Amino acid sequence: MSVADVLDRVKKLEPEIRERAGEIEQGRRVPRDLVDTLAAAGCFDLCVPASFGGVGATLAESLAVFDELCRIDGSVGWVVMIGATAPQLLSYLPSAAFDLVYGNGPAVHAGGTLAPKGRAAVEGDGYRVTGRWPFASGCEHCDWLIVHCLVTENDEMRMAPAGGPELKMLLLARDDVEIIDTWHVAGLKGTGSHDIAVSDVFVPAERAGSLFGGAATIDSTLFRIPVLCQFSMTLASCAIGIARGALAGAVELAVTKRPSFKPGQRVAEDPVARFELGRADVLLTAATSLVQSQAEQAWNRAERDVPWTDIDRVRMRACGWQATRLATEVVELAYTAGGGTALYETSDLQRRLRDVHAVTQHAGVGRDTVTWLGGFLTGEPVPDARL
Repeated sequence: MSVADVLDRVKKLEPEIRERAGEIEQGRRVPRDLVDTLAAAGCFDLCVPASFGGVGATLAESLAVFDELCRIDGSVGWVVMIGATAPQLLSYLPSAAFDLVYGNGPAVHAGGTLAPKGRAAVEGDGYRVTGRWPFASGCEHCDWLIVHCLVTENDEMRMAPAGGPELKMLLLARDDVEIIDTWHVAGLKGTGSHDIAVSDVFVPAERAGSLFGGAATIDSTLFRIPVLCQFSMTLASCAIGIARGALAGAVELAVTKRPSFKPGQRVAEDPVARFELGRADVLLTAATSLVQSQAEQAWNRAERDVPWTDIDRVRMRACGWQATRLATEVVELAYTAGGGTALYETSDLQRRLRDVHAVTQHAGVGRDTVTWLGGFLTGEPVPDARL
């Protein structure tokens, strides 16, 4: 299956996804049958290497699919993005863990959360894990879940060689994890991003790896791109897709809508409204171009196996922040153009406004990266950067 095949199948699913938008919001999850349909379309296989039966998409190709799905529905696109990018995280674990998950093919759902909210106590050849983690998007349909933990040894925090507490990513089987119904939120309501918890679960060392300071153990061009740099691009692509759908909705509304106090004039006839819609289109083009260029540059250097410096990493992540901010402004302009009509729950514009602002709250597109970039540019120490 090619990326073109996946995109074609996604476009054919658009009517069904749109029809079920209310069900997705009210249920606070993507229904399992729709997850299965998206899986059959190849959406979750995008980043699995072809050698493991996956699509083996380039970074830019996978971003195009996330963009398109978020154009249709933000929550659906987000859940696919989380599941489809799990291989990048899993590649930082020993190769045995990757084989365990994908050894029989890509028809597996993995997810998790990177907030280091757990404790992993060293025990023999592994770790005894306890903790509770928020924001585990799509956890209800996952077979495997990744969690992030502070490492302890003899009841003491273990320090990393580079300084600071040592952190480990650990792979958990779904049966070892409790899902706690916490996802009552304003935006991306349909992502089922509940808390997950484990208590006193043993995880062998072959299912543990390091996100910070680690490297991929599976040979793949995609996996040579630093995983956090990739995630800043995937988050930005979701924001851009949401913005693309919002702008299309605002333009469609402007063509027919007549404001209550200007019944003789359609919104599209108002020069101010036309200017704002035109500005939104330019901002969307800028955001899209920024992400595309970063993805293509990253792929080119990964193909040549060019080493990444700290400033290379932080610049790419800062570009993800900027693209997300541009996309958010597009949605705000589109929502404003919708006037009072955009207030109603039946309006797609209010949902997209909530969804894009949920994206901006993610640490992966936080403003810290821009501050770090300024520090590296001026030669100032950046002690808190984890790149």
